[in-house]
Amino acid sequence: MIKKMLLTAAVILAAACSREILSPTGKLIGEVTVESEAGDIPVLIEATGVWRAASLSDWITVDDAWHRDTYSVVLHYGSNQSVEGMHRSARTGFVIIETADGAECDTLAVHQKGLEL
Repeated sequence: MIKKMLLTAAVILAAACSREILSPTGKLIGEVTVESEAGDIPVLIEATGVWRAASLSDWITVDDAWHRDTYSVVLHYGSNQSVEGMHRSARTGFVIIETADGAECDTLAVHQKGLEL
């Protein structure tokens, strides 16, 4: 049961949901924009109960172990830099916070820069 979540990386947001929710809420609780180089961004999840983070995008990885209560996870994101012969545009990926009962509760969006014109 997640009471509230806090994304710390220049974005501070709070949201609430309860264990009784049996279907995904689809609520976007935070958005962050990162550079095109590969990197990491810390996320502090303030929660009560058991939860895990899961990436819905192949270029974002996160420890998907189960955690209890407040815990900090790190999102690792791959490079989106353009190279000769391949020009990459900006992209958006998503990470969800899932409760132990399987309800998806809140989504974080990660926007990554690409080719600068």
